Amino acid sequence: MLVIPDLATFIYIGDMPFSYIHALAVRSAAEVNRFERMRLICDRVPTGKWWNECRDLLEVEMATPPDNVFGVPLRHPSHITDVMRFHEMLSTGGVFLDLDVLCVKPLNQYRSNACVLGRQERDGQEYGLGCAVMMCEPHAAFVDEWFTGYDPARSLWHGFRSMGRDAYWSEMSTRYASMLARRMPDDLTVLEYTAFYPYNWEPAGLRALFEENTDLPEDTSCLHLWEANAWPPYLSKIGPAEVERGDTTFTRAARTVLAGAPLRA
Repeated sequence: MLVIPDLATFIYIGDMPFSYIHALAVRSAAEVNRFERMRLICDRVPTGKWWNECRDLLEVEMATPPDNVFGVPLRHPSHITDVMRFHEMLSTGGVFLDLDVLCVKPLNQYRSNACVLGRQERDGQEYGLGCAVMMCEPHAAFVDEWFTGYDPARSLWHGFRSMGRDAYWSEMSTRYASMLARRMPDDLTVLEYTAFYPYNWEPAGLRALFEENTDLPEDTSCLHLWEANAWPPYLSKIGPAEVERGDTTFTRAARTVLAGAPLRA
């Protein structure tokens, strides 16, 4: 029985432009997964040519971004998005995708599970469970317990305490989930890092994605493009021409996904 709704959710907040990479993420989700519904939760309606290329694929829902979580200030857009992600997934369930995730194979095979996350690896070791791709049923027990961990009064650790790009940057969004998975194994399906994060955010991982030409692992359904790290050296320079002519891991994957519906605005 499928318990995860056939719904994809994206979040778009702050002042970043809606880029070619964001449009590519939305188009890949639509082309590969054929979701029944896709929605964009945002604090302003995007504009620009790349938004126009995919606006018909999305239901737009306006939202006011939170400025705190359990009384702790939120100082970075990524952390605000994390909190909004939890609210939306607990409410509706479905598939959450960051706007820098390229879908390459259908996710439907995982929808019979209560909650699905993928491992992230660093130096051959599990670094945490990623939230760039999150799949769950509404009110999933694991997601509820994970979000409760942000509360300093109820957390099994310290609660949310990051001030931005600091030592606690991904503490709650990845490493806390990894710890919790060992305590709640029956409430979560954990996929190998190759499913969603076959290349990590470090220089070697980014080179494998954007400079080298490697074959994707057989079980890869999504590619996280690590926009925060990859934008200046790579993603900011990529457009339709680079995808159509490029010979890298990323451009090959993107070209395959877009074969029937290219983005050429």
